Formats: sequence, C-alpha cells, structure tokens
Amino acid sequence: MNLRSMGLPAIVLAVAMFGYPLVGNLVSLLEIDSRVLSIPFRVLVIVLSLWLLVSCRRMHLTRTRIALLLIWLAYTIRLAHDMMVARIEGADYALQFFLAGCVLPAMAVFTADEFQQERFARVAFALTVAGCAATLLGSLLGRFGEADLTTTTGRLSTVALNPVSLGHLAVSCVIVGLVIWTRARGASRVAVSSGVVLALSCLVMTGSKGPALALIICLAIWAASKGAIWKLILFGLPTLMFVVFAPVSPLAARFAGLGEDVSTLDRLVILRDSINQAAESPLFGSAFVELNSGLYPHNLFLDAVLAFGIPLAIVFAVLVGIATVRSLRCLQTGTELLGLLFIQSLIGGMLSGAMFAATSFWCLLALLLGPGLRKKWPDARLGDQSNI
Repeated sequence: MNLRSMGLPAIVLAVAMFGYPLVGNLVSLLEIDSRVLSIPFRVLVIVLSLWLLVSCRRMHLTRTRIALLLIWLAYTIRLAHDMMVARIEGADYALQFFLAGCVLPAMAVFTADEFQQERFARVAFALTVAGCAATLLGSLLGRFGEADLTTTTGRLSTVALNPVSLGHLAVSCVIVGLVIWTRARGASRVAVSSGVVLALSCLVMTGSKGPALALIICLAIWAASKGAIWKLILFGLPTLMFVVFAPVSPLAARFAGLGEDVSTLDRLVILRDSINQAAESPLFGSAFVELNSGLYPHNLFLDAVLAFGIPLAIVFAVLVGIATVRSLRCLQTGTELLGLLFIQSLIGGMLSGAMFAATSFWCLLALLLGPGLRKKWPDARLGDQSNI
C-alpha cells in the first residue's frame, strides 16, 4: 500500500492544521471536558504522523530541511531547559504541544512527493467550514459561558479558542474556498460560496484585525498574480470594506479605536520588553517567553531571538525568506493554495504567533523547503489526479 499515492500526507497536513480548532469548538459547543476530544485527536495526529514516517521508505531531506531540523532541535532544547532548569510556567505544555502538534506533523510532510492540492483542499475546507459553523452555533446557543468575550468586548471567542485563532480559521476557510470555487461548476459553486459567507461572518464577529489584514493581503497578492487586480477592486474591495468597517462589525470598532485598543497597547509593551530582554542575551537567547509578563512576544522572529539567540534566528529568517519566495512561485502554478496559506500563516506569526503553537506555519514551511519546489510545478487542477 503506497500511502503517498493515497494522499495520506495531504490528509495529515489538513487535519493537523485545522482539526484542533474544530475539536476545540466542539468541546465548547457540547459543554464537555476538553480531554474527551482533544486527547484522542492529538493521539490521532501523532499516530498518523508516525505511521507515515515509519511506513514511507524515504524522507526528502534537503539542505534547507536539515537546517529546519536544527532549528527544531534548538527550540526543543530551549523548552526543555525552561521546563527542567529555569522552571518557567507553561514550558512543559509548550514542549508537548511543539513536539506532538508541530514537529511530528511537519516531519510527516517530509514523506510527500508533492503537494496534493485536491485532497488537501477538500479536507481542509470541510474542517474549516465545520469549525466556523460550530463557532457560530455555539455563540447563538450561548454555549461559551464566561469565556465568550462577545458580552464584554463584542468579539467572538470560545472556551478553547481566542478571537485571533478563530479569525485565522475563518480566513483559511475563505482562502481554501475561493481556490476551490475557481475550479468548481454549478451547484458546487453555490455550496462553496455558502461556506465562504459563513466564514466571513465568523471573521466579522471575532473582530480580529490581524486575520482581516492577512485576508486582504492574500487576496491582493493572488489577484496580482492572476492579473486580475481590476476584479479585486470591482468586486472584492467593496465586500472587504463592508466586512471590516460595517457599523455592526466588531472589526469596525477596533479599527476606529486603534490608538486606544487595550490589546494593541499591551502587545506593544510586550514587544518592547522582549526587545530589551533579547539585547541582554543576544547570542544564546534567554527564555521562550518574555519574562516580565510571562507571555510569548507575539512575533515569530522575535520569538526566535529570545529562544536561541541572534545567530540561529538569522538561519531561521533565511529559511523563512526562501519559503516566502517559493510560496510566491506557487501562485504562478496550480498549487497557489500552498502559497496563499503560507503567506497567511507568516502574517499571523508576525502579528500574534508563538513558535511552540504555530502548527500551520511549521507544516507549510517544511513543505515549501522540500525538493519539489526547485522547479516550477505543473498546473494541478482540482479533479486532475495526475499532477496532485
């Protein structure tokens, strides 16, 4: 049985990236102990990842992927040190999440010969639509209790997921849905359009600026790559303006009060303290969090400097730069979904990401650093199994 030809790497990738938000929302919606669903889900991801690693005879290791393994090793050592020596609160959870939720699925991606866009897109869209639907249903039924920030800030959240995570889930749903829509016909377009509208509704209710910005940038880059800027301006821009600035939208209130937004001001304080902390130990790093607040810096590059110092952070930045160039190249082929989702994850990582929890970022980075992107991929259209 050839697991790669069956598309299992693509399925594992989609499940690892979008399965947990769905599980978290179901936990909130059903009002059950999170361990009832989250632990079996994590075990499933681990088992599938290990199955791929053990069953597939070769891993497509390149120089860039070996450098990525070095980054993962350095960050694992940092987390282990902060857990056992520095005794920093949360380091044990961060270490477990990083290894099981990020590294293993990303290494499983090493076994893929290519990006199987159709299989990935279908699973990803189903998971993200279900996650957004569970969010809106739970909010409608009032199942999120005190964890629902809607009553105090106007921003939708759940017990398991904050507004930013929900916002990025919705943005991913929109991106995947639009890529599928361009290749769909008839009734399929209607169904996909319904899912996209649902996701946009979820994004509006979260009031998350970062995900909204990521969506705007991804759509602009995609339109430019297709030579369809006029379509974006004519159809997309009015829609986005309404979504972001409509009077009933929590996003409108947050953009209008940007200079007085408590969340934004707190984020700036953490960034300033993180930079000061990084300056005190520039070569080898100091901790996986900013020590004054105990929070991560909400920026992957600054996170890297804090964790393992400037030299390795430069290596990390170079790898991200290579992947970014390759993601833009994907926009010229039939694998634009890979490029768009990586750009979204990169923007999210720069505005609110943490290295230990950046599952989508690490998985997509591992895929983009593979050998399949050294040349221009053939056009892979949904429904054409030969190239995907």
